[in-house]
Amino acid sequence: MIDPLIENNPLQIPEIRARVSRLVPLKDAISCVRVSKAWSKDFASFIWCAVDFDIHDTFKDLDSAIVTKHGHNIRSIENIKTQSELNAVLCPTIKNRDVALFSGPFIDAFQHKGVITLVAPIKQVFKPDPESELSSLGFSLLVHFLNLTEWHCYNLPTELFAPIERIETEVTRCCPQLTMINTWMSPQPIIHSLVANAFHGLKRVIFEYSQLSMGVIVALLFHRATLLQVFAFWNNQCSYTERDELPFEGDHFQHSGRAVQLLPRCCPHLKFLEFEGHEMDMDMVEEEKWACRGLEKLRVRIRGLDTKEKIDWTLNLWKEGRQNKDEEDTTLSESHMNEAKDTSIETRVARHLLAFEKLKAVWLGTRTFYT
Repeated sequence: MIDPLIENNPLQIPEIRARVSRLVPLKDAISCVRVSKAWSKDFASFIWCAVDFDIHDTFKDLDSAIVTKHGHNIRSIENIKTQSELNAVLCPTIKNRDVALFSGPFIDAFQHKGVITLVAPIKQVFKPDPESELSSLGFSLLVHFLNLTEWHCYNLPTELFAPIERIETEVTRCCPQLTMINTWMSPQPIIHSLVANAFHGLKRVIFEYSQLSMGVIVALLFHRATLLQVFAFWNNQCSYTERDELPFEGDHFQHSGRAVQLLPRCCPHLKFLEFEGHEMDMDMVEEEKWACRGLEKLRVRIRGLDTKEKIDWTLNLWKEGRQNKDEEDTTLSESHMNEAKDTSIETRVARHLLAFEKLKAVWLGTRTFYT
C-alpha cells in the first residue's frame, strides 16, 4: 500500500484529492480526515454535507464546538424529531444560507436565519407533533425560519390541512421573503387556494401541468407584477425532458389555450415560461403581443410543429435570425424567411421568438436549443 504522505503520491495534489473525496464511502472518508490537516479540510466537507438523524442517531451527542467548526459544510438536514436534534444542527453559530431543511416533527420556537429552503408538506408544518392537535397561531414550523425564500409545500390530501387564512397569516408574519413555492403532488383546488390566497408577491410557482385550470391561471395573475417563472412540469416529473423523437402527447387544457396566453400577455417581468405539456395555437399567440419582453426561457409545444424536422427548421431560423440581429443585419433573415416559407408554421414561430432579444433557451418538443 502506498503511503498517502509521500511527496509524489497523486493524493497529495489538492485538486485530485478534492475529486476523490466525492467518491469514497463515508467510512473511508472518516479515516482520511485523520491523515493530515490538508486531508481533513477536503474530506470533512463530504462527511458533513448531509445529516440524517435516522442514520446518524448519535449526531445530537456531538460537542457543540465540533458542530460549530464543521457546520458550514452542512447542505441538508433530514428527519429531525426532537428539540435536542434541532439544537444540535441549527445553532446560531452555523451561518450557512444554502441548507435545505427536510424537517421532522418538532415544536419549540427556535429561529434560524440561515435556512432559506424548506421541504415539508403543509400538514407537517402546521402539525409538527403527530401526537398533538393542530398547533396554535404562531407555533407552526414557519416561525423558525425568518429568511425562508422557498417552500416545497407538497400536499397529498384533497383538502388543506390548515385554514387558508391561518396559512396566509403565518406566511406573512413569519416569512416575508417567501417568494417561491413548489406545489408538487397537490390537486388543482389546493394550488388555486394557496397561490390566490396564502401568498403575496410570488416570483416563482411550480406545479404539475395536469392540475392546470382556469382557476390556477387566475391565481397566478394575482402575482402578475412580480411573477418571474411559471413551471408546469409534465408527467409527474419535476425535471426537463430531452428527446430525439416527438411523441404524441395529449393536452387536457388545449380547449382553453387562450387562457394560457394571459400569462405572457399580462406578466411583464416573466422570464421563464415552462409549460412542457401545453400545445400553443399560433393563431391565439398572434392575436396580441406578449408583454414579457425580457423572456429568457420558453418550453412549450406548438400545434403544427409535429415532427423533429419541423422543430429543427423553426429553431434554426430563430438562431439564424438572432445571429443576423447580433451582426446588425436583420434584412437577410427577414428576407430569407419571407422567401422560403412566408406563412408556414415554422416561419411564424421563428418570427415570434425573434421578438424576445433576451431569449436564450427554447424547447418545442424535442431538445432544448440555446443561443
